[in-house]
Amino acid sequence: MKASKFVEAIGALGAVFTVKDASRIIGKSEKYASLYLSRLIGSGYVLRIEKGKYCLSNASPYAVASNIVHPSYVSMLAALKYHGLTSQNIYAIDVVTSARHKDIEAMGYSIIFNKVPRRLMFGFYRNDEDNAFVAYPEKALIDALLIGNIPLPYIEEAFENAEANGRLDKSKLMAYAKATGSKALENKLVGLLNDKERVRA
Repeated sequence: MKASKFVEAIGALGAVFTVKDASRIIGKSEKYASLYLSRLIGSGYVLRIEKGKYCLSNASPYAVASNIVHPSYVSMLAALKYHGLTSQNIYAIDVVTSARHKDIEAMGYSIIFNKVPRRLMFGFYRNDEDNAFVAYPEKALIDALLIGNIPLPYIEEAFENAEANGRLDKSKLMAYAKATGSKALENKLVGLLNDKERVRA
């Protein structure tokens, strides 16, 4: 099968694929498919993410990061960057997941997997344009406060940008905070909101 046809067919399956997926697409054995993928890696069409998992070289890094394990989604500073709410450059993509997975290097980023209880797996969506699973701005902020090692000024900048652009729903923000079951987080968020109100006053 021509590389261009394979790229089109495999791309329709999602951001991350396996040797078995490739085998079905080309109609050959998995052993042959593995060799075929090696050739495509050499010609720059495909990247190997980790053992047994691949992506197209032009795939969205956010989509790749959030499709390695399921369920998972991009959050914290990377999600805020995805939404255009921070001016910070990112070198790592934080993924929130209820599954255990080791951190990896892929597509020029460190992909960091943050394991959380299943009850915290909410507040994200799938973007049909690039197949990325991404936190809503409010959940990205909540995760940043709850589990992220992100400097507070970065969080404050994203908060201000989201508010200025009409991208921040404070009632949703508080609802997400309550849903985590963390009183410390709720208090931290209330303090942040109060600080912003005092600055405006």
